[in-house]
Amino acid sequence: MEDDLFDETVSGNTDISVGGLKVSERFKSRADWTVSYFENSVQFYVPCAKCANPWTALLRVYTLDAWICVLCTPLPLILFMHHIATLVNKYQLRESQRYLTFQSCFFIFSSIALGVSVTELPRTSTLRTFVFLLMCLSFFVNTVFQNYYTTFLLNPGFEKQISNIRDILQSGIQFGYSSDTEGSLKYIANEYEYSMMQDRRVVCENQCQCLELMLKDVNFACVSNTYCAEIAMQSRVSSYARRNVCVLPNEIYRKRSTMYLKRGHPLLSHFNRIIRRMTEVGLISKWKKDFISKQKIISVSSSLSYGKDVFGTKDIVADNIYDAGYFALSLSHFTVAFHFLLLGCSLSLTVLITELVHHRLLGYTKNTDL
Repeated sequence: MEDDLFDETVSGNTDISVGGLKVSERFKSRADWTVSYFENSVQFYVPCAKCANPWTALLRVYTLDAWICVLCTPLPLILFMHHIATLVNKYQLRESQRYLTFQSCFFIFSSIALGVSVTELPRTSTLRTFVFLLMCLSFFVNTVFQNYYTTFLLNPGFEKQISNIRDILQSGIQFGYSSDTEGSLKYIANEYEYSMMQDRRVVCENQCQCLELMLKDVNFACVSNTYCAEIAMQSRVSSYARRNVCVLPNEIYRKRSTMYLKRGHPLLSHFNRIIRRMTEVGLISKWKKDFISKQKIISVSSSLSYGKDVFGTKDIVADNIYDAGYFALSLSHFTVAFHFLLLGCSLSLTVLITELVHHRLLGYTKNTDL
């Protein structure tokens, strides 16, 4: 379409070509052009990072090396406690019998780690010093764990954000772009990346349609321009769609719109003067804002007529409850903690029932023997 408009002007059939024509070296050598009156940046639009799973907050409290140390340390400490109590009792005969068995040392270590009282304190200074150091270590580990775990429960953060073309291809999502941007992609991507784009390509009629497809499908990336993005975002009452669209930092190219006139046209300076005045007084910006506002009203009216969820409350509650700057603290933030509490209560009830059954069977066996 651009070539047709330009050819009409070069051949003399028209005095001026208007229609969002970009400043191009291919056109500049054959015609005169006015000053640019509108700039538009073409960029990659990708899905924003989703909220991280709250269940992974437990693993993010410590690093992998720290978790290995936390899980592997208890057994050596229990064995060392049992060894100290055995040596002390062998030479001094003063230590409590509760520290002389491995099972009792395991229960005492578990009590210290969980922050509950033990059945009996050690008697000798050597074992008391070891137990005191063990309590300090347990206090430090529990304090760090509780603080970080509570923080991650309230706001678990986000997953890794797509930041370049390689991330787009590795994510496995579909990729949409129109024919007018196909040539530019060859210069910013290598041969392998471009071939993968072709395999996953979804053909769009124009850049605005690509962005509309992305707003309907979460697992979709596209090439579009800032003008289409602004229209698409502002035409939705819900901020849910706006929060789900992110832009890669590096733009593909910047398009400057201009008008082309035949070589040596006497009205070129007049057009330039009028365009500069309209830009300086803000008429072009006002027309742009008016058009976006009109599109917003049309979108809301059509959504209300079809009974759609214009405000997007269902999607916000179901998908992302942590992505806003401020949020209301609710029970959903403590789902993981309640699951662990339910697990602990279930185990406690199971142990209680087992002990009652064992006690009943033991009493029945004694009565039978008598």
